[in-house]
Amino acid sequence: MDEPVELAQYKKAVSIAISEITPEKLKAMVSDAKLLDLEMGGSGKGVSNKLSLVSRTERDVVWSAHTVAPIAESIKSRLARQLRAEVLATEVG
Repeated sequence: MDEPVELAQYKKAVSIAISEITPEKLKAMVSDAKLLDLEMGGSGKGVSNKLSLVSRTERDVVWSAHTVAPIAESIKSRLARQLRAEVLATEVG
């Protein structure tokens, strides 16, 4: 059974976003998320909605602080593997 085209495209976009992540891009994405500047020309370049979830520390208080976390545990582990590989490549190179 084939998966829907949109799901396949989303999975490919997530894989590409993860493969292109670097520690610097991750810092920029978190910084943009703190400013709620995720897709409007922020340095996250559109990957934030594929990889992270921004939420308020106090759900019912609109002006409460924001937290940024991986959107799912599977994304978290894939990001960790990619970042470890990126750091190792930087140290070796």
